[in-house]
Amino acid sequence: MQNVVFNVYTKPVVDKDKKVRYRFLKITKRSGKKEEELLKGRLFTFLSSQGDRVERVLQEGQRFLIPIPVDFLLLKSQISSLNLKRYNFLLGNPVGKFTRKHLLQVKKLLDEYLKGGLEISFEAQTYDRYRFQFPPKLVSFVCKDPQWETDYHKNCIRNVDDEETFERVKEKGDFFCGKLFGDFELSLEITALSFLKTAIVKALELTEREDVSISDLEKVIKSDPKLTVSLLKYANSPLLAPPSPIRDLKHALVYIGLNRIKQYLTVLMLHDLAAVDKDFEEIALRLAAVGMLLEERGREKGLPFSPCQLLLAGIVLEASKIFKKDPSQILQMLEVPSHCPVPLEDKRISELYKELKETEITKMVMDLKKILAGEA
Repeated sequence: MQNVVFNVYTKPVVDKDKKVRYRFLKITKRSGKKEEELLKGRLFTFLSSQGDRVERVLQEGQRFLIPIPVDFLLLKSQISSLNLKRYNFLLGNPVGKFTRKHLLQVKKLLDEYLKGGLEISFEAQTYDRYRFQFPPKLVSFVCKDPQWETDYHKNCIRNVDDEETFERVKEKGDFFCGKLFGDFELSLEITALSFLKTAIVKALELTEREDVSISDLEKVIKSDPKLTVSLLKYANSPLLAPPSPIRDLKHALVYIGLNRIKQYLTVLMLHDLAAVDKDFEEIALRLAAVGMLLEERGREKGLPFSPCQLLLAGIVLEASKIFKKDPSQILQMLEVPSHCPVPLEDKRISELYKELKETEITKMVMDLKKILAGEA
């Protein structure tokens, strides 16, 4: 199985004082040695699920600048899910047939997006084509080539690759980008392990406390109606096959048991991975499967470690193999809870890990997929 990494690159756009105001955004997917840029719908699908994480690279007062075709403004469900106050869409010519009806739809949606805090800008050629449909006051700036002399808008951004060009156009522009000010740099890496970290920590927080009780767990879960419905559905699933329908959450928690609750919570919290990338989901599910299997075997053999320690040990060892990193580096990436030190130095752990068969791991992954698909 190849490691999959999403790389978030940004390039600065500066004002006349060379202060960074915007950052061009580029996101790529690297699988093995192959790296491809996320474009069009794939980019928005990724940002819809990972916007919060990606937006952390911005500093106060900055926005992402995303070049997109005008007709991509029609992707309402994906755009509305973003924090619109952190984005400026740099609009280019549409990629498909763009009718007057589409233009009216875009104008209506833009009004909604602008009220939500979005900024919009245009490539010069596109603005030249649509400037009568979009009032200048709604446009942050127009992005121009240094040779473009016609001014349709009071603000503009210039692409500058050398000092001579900058001196020539600095009085005509308000914002500048290009190699003179910095090229794309890696700002963030997102791996399947980062998703698993969030899922595992949340599940452990709920189920691994020494003083945890079913009543406490019930209170926490009831605060999330969606999670309550999901757990009741799981308790009544064919996988658990209760003798009679379970309609009470507390009854469901008792029937499921803490170990299965932890397993289910972990898998449920991985659900968003499917929206990001199928390869991503496969990696995370495999890590979870290996951790759960090692926990199960460790308890069967009576090893003197907590379920938490066994679970994380399996995840770390398998992640070390997939990501080709030392286990100590994986531990840092997981940010293991202080109450759950991972006993990797104990030979019994590594021996137990080596005993796991590929057929067992595959079966566990398939079981977890059934839970995700609501088939369990």
